Amino acid sequence: MIGRSLYVVQMQKQQQQLVLMEERAIIARELHDSLAQSLTFFKIQVSLLKLAKTDEKRNEILTVFEKR
Repeated sequence: MIGRSLYVVQMQKQQQQLVLMEERAIIARELHDSLAQSLTFFKIQVSLLKLAKTDEKRNEILTVFEKR
């Protein structure tokens, strides 16, 4: 009886650890995706700044940067 109770407690702890690990993995993926999206956006904006021929166009791009 005691052995069974200890086993159940151990299984519950393992299940909780598994749930925690899964939640951490989800958060890590979401952070990675968000960061990758932001970096891609900024890379594109920097490329556009390099290609901008006029100060007006540069200011437009910088305005987009500032809103982000």
